[in-house]
This record gives sequence, C-alpha cells and structure tokens, in this order.
Amino acid sequence: MDVVAVDRNKPTVVVALATQMDCQLLADAIERQFRLQVAASAVTSASAISAVQEKRPNLVLISPGLEDGMCSGLQVAKALHASRTNSRIVMLIRSEDHQFVLESFRSGARGVLSVNDSPRDLFKCMVAVLRGDIWVSGTHLKYLVESLSQPVLLEFKNRRALTKCEEEILQLLAAGLTDQEIGNRLKMPENRIRKYISGMLQKVGLSSRAELALLFPSDYSGGDEGEERHAPEQKFGT
Repeated sequence: MDVVAVDRNKPTVVVALATQMDCQLLADAIERQFRLQVAASAVTSASAISAVQEKRPNLVLISPGLEDGMCSGLQVAKALHASRTNSRIVMLIRSEDHQFVLESFRSGARGVLSVNDSPRDLFKCMVAVLRGDIWVSGTHLKYLVESLSQPVLLEFKNRRALTKCEEEILQLLAAGLTDQEIGNRLKMPENRIRKYISGMLQKVGLSSRAELALLFPSDYSGGDEGEERHAPEQKFGT
C-alpha cells in the first residue's frame, strides 16, 4: 500500500485497482487534471480496507477484481458499506463486464464508471458522488435498467443443485484462482476443472465465470449433504 501525507484542504481519494501500475496511472491523472489528492493506493482487499480506515478519504475508486481475487473489490465495497464509513465508493469496471454493474450498487457503490470512459466523465462522476448523487455511465445504464426489470436469475433450489465437489471448485474460483491452480489444490487435471465449471454454468443458467462467482460467493454452503467430496483430504480456505 502506498500512502502520502494528506492535505485536508483538498478532497481525498483512495485508489484500489488490480495492479500497482494501474493505481499509479490513475492517481497521477486525478492529481494532475482534477486537483484532488490521492491519499493512498492499494492492490489487495486487506490493504484497501486498511487505507480507507487510516486515511478516511472522501472517495474510494475501486475495481471489482483486485490482486487477491476476481471479486475481491466487491467484497471490499461491501465491507466498507457495512462499516458505515463516510467514504463514498465509485466502482471502475470494464465496458464489457456488465454483470458487475448491479452487484456494484448492491455492494454499496454510489457510482459505476467504465474504465474506457473519458477523463471528463470520470471528473463528472466524482463530483456527482461527492455531492451525494448517484452516477452510472451511459455505457452501463441500459444494462442496469434491463437487470432491474428482470426476475431474480436463480432460485435457492438451483444453488442447492451444486454438488460438494462443485462447491469446492467454486470457492476457489471466487477467490481468484486459475483452472490450473484449482486443479493443483484438488489434485485434478486442469481439463477436468474446466468441465466442472462449464457444467456449473449450464446447471444454473449463467454465461460467465464472473457471474458464477458473484451469485455463489465463497462463503456459500449448499449442495447435497450425502454426496461424497472429491479429494476429501484436501483442506483450504478462501
């Protein structure tokens, strides 16, 4: 985590993205173009939460995925929202990652912006959120409206349809592990892990791994109680 001295005369920002280079590029742009102060940057969920608790910024700019997982940024947003911090959250997502839009707002974000949007849009978003408004980029607005007009994707019974082995794979997937890393943990070949993930997507009616990880978070516990686990001796956390 990179931390700087804070000038209380300027609105402050904490930046949390997947790589340190991304953090630095965004921080430089914010300070150069918008005259806001970046108080800290972080690439993991733990360092992001620590930075916000220490610096108490006006804004937190965060991506859904951080270095420690494809959905760890969303978990940070949820944790900050639950802590009732005064920092307001803006989620920065790729234009094609529509599945994160609704989940970002559910996680406590006050703004959702595409990383492909212009610096002017970023500035307008930050100003709007700082004054207490809600912001969503035009890129994602249509998807957000469509998502809100649709029924809930999955019933609880669909979640219960996952086997114990599928749950284990899902926990590791949600933690950000690759197919090869999951296979190493569970002592299975990589192609078998891919088949399991493909089967889970078909079983619950989803189209992407990210949607699967969002709808079945790593602390989910379900499946058939009587079904035997694969590699039962393996112990791991999320």
